[in-house]
Amino acid sequence: MDFSLEKVMNFLYMIFVLLVSLSVHESSHAYIAEKRGDFTGRMLGRITLNPIKHLDPIGSLLVPIVLFLFNLPIFGWAKPVPVNTRNFKNYRLDNALVSAAGPLSNLLLALISVIVMAFYMIIVGSTSFYEQFDDPYSVPSLILAFASINLLLMAFNALPIFPLDGSHIFEALLPKGPLLSSYEKIKPFGFLILLFLIMTPVLGMVIGTLLNIALKIFVFYPLSLLSTILG
Repeated sequence: MDFSLEKVMNFLYMIFVLLVSLSVHESSHAYIAEKRGDFTGRMLGRITLNPIKHLDPIGSLLVPIVLFLFNLPIFGWAKPVPVNTRNFKNYRLDNALVSAAGPLSNLLLALISVIVMAFYMIIVGSTSFYEQFDDPYSVPSLILAFASINLLLMAFNALPIFPLDGSHIFEALLPKGPLLSSYEKIKPFGFLILLFLIMTPVLGMVIGTLLNIALKIFVFYPLSLLSTILG
């Protein structure tokens, strides 16, 4: 196990990014829920960027630490924001909007980091775009890590498997009828399905593919184009 100062500092940075990203994610759920008529998140103080309010001891701390000790990619989750769907006027639409707010907030954070990277390239100057990331502890690499973690959170939460955010969005898109009824019957087993996928290479392959696509579309293509323009 590598416990060098650089390795530990990198881990602490990843934890920082994860806590910020998850706080924005959960706050977005609570904020949109409030806009759609449910004030549960507001009353519980969950519309805040204070990570302590969203902290899950296992998902936000224990799991990332264990992953770090075994030299695995850092990942985690926050305490879900309680939502009382009975306060919604249009259950399917409002529930989908509240669910979509989480992954979209992570996409927004990734795009903000890309904008920061663009300004960095303009101010500092750019040679080859990919040379920017040769040093894993350089400013461009840290910005890329921020974008990558948020795109990873977006891709994972967008999966149409209950209880992930994507399941509520997918449910809202299904027309009422046999398809919706079949999906509602599967939902109670969503956690078991998710657990099974986590224990197999399938989930890693799916998330890896989605992450690579998102990185190319939202990060590498725009910044490569900017690098070419800057010469």
